[in-house]
Amino acid sequence: KQQRFINQDPIGLVGGINHYQYAPNPVNWVDPFGLSCKEGVATVLRIGRGKDTHFAIQIKTKFEVTKTHQLGGTDDNGISSRTLIDSYDEEDDFAGKLIEKATIKLPNAIAAIDLQRQLMLNSEIALDAADGDPDNLQTPLYDAATQSCLAHVFDVLEAGGIEGTPKSSSIRDKSVRKFTRDMMNGKIGEEEISEVAEEFEDNKATWKIDSKGRPISVEATLKSTYHGKRSSKEKKAQSEAGGEARLTDDDGGHLVGHRFMSDQGEKNLFPQNSNFNRGSYKSMENEWADWTDAGYEVKLKVSLEPPGSARPTDVISEYEVCDPNTDDVVYEKRHKFNNQSGETFGRVTKKDIEKLKGLL
Repeated sequence: KQQRFINQDPIGLVGGINHYQYAPNPVNWVDPFGLSCKEGVATVLRIGRGKDTHFAIQIKTKFEVTKTHQLGGTDDNGISSRTLIDSYDEEDDFAGKLIEKATIKLPNAIAAIDLQRQLMLNSEIALDAADGDPDNLQTPLYDAATQSCLAHVFDVLEAGGIEGTPKSSSIRDKSVRKFTRDMMNGKIGEEEISEVAEEFEDNKATWKIDSKGRPISVEATLKSTYHGKRSSKEKKAQSEAGGEARLTDDDGGHLVGHRFMSDQGEKNLFPQNSNFNRGSYKSMENEWADWTDAGYEVKLKVSLEPPGSARPTDVISEYEVCDPNTDDVVYEKRHKFNNQSGETFGRVTKKDIEKLKGLL
């Protein structure tokens, strides 16, 4: 007897009715243990040169490869044909032609593949409706500025998380020419990372930030804890952290607590689930404070994953506690948090810290 799942999330991890599949939807599926990696690589192909230049794009993840390009153009009289998105075989479809390739790292290659598949499916449906006759297609007409092979490449890159992709594909536009040139030189998707070092009283920290000023990670040495008030500027920065990616139940959370480094603005803030911020993350910061109050130094690194994301999904904390007199490490820990409600953290209690100090 054949049956199907009616829920793509049968044990209640996410939910969502799936009326069409015998198994979880391969395009929109549940990955509770993080076994899949969203990141991947795009390979853009420029085939030929001059007025006959054609573009295609391949997206590759750890588990799959999808190749697409847009078919369609204008005839000798300048009349546009209907367009289709189809897969390609490099050896068969572009045989004997000059091919240039450029690779671009994608933060969300799965989303790019989702778009490619959906566009190919739309084209298949349209072709079936036309009984396989291109003259009967009802797909969009080719347009050099909005519905071209280059526009398709831009759309896939944008879906994959590349920011700043042109809204037009007209080569008359300087920004399009520059983006295309940078794309083919492999410069698109390169993240400019800078470091900013600050000191506050006895404590010091160095942040790695992206080109938009968002934190990627921070390394700090904490020797003391302070209790200064937050400025109105800091409060405003907290309320705006994450921008459009911020969820309704997010706080503007500090990578290194305000009690350690005071006002540091955007470079020390990220959109953090409020329950996580005020619960387990605060518990970890309380432990750091207790170590410093007992005369120890805390050397820490906090990393946001994935790097450069508008709203990180994970926070990785690594720290070691040192005796400043001997520089010996008396305690160390690594902990990975999910940026969501319900996270836990098993901290060292103040009483245990005091006991440890009495033994040294």
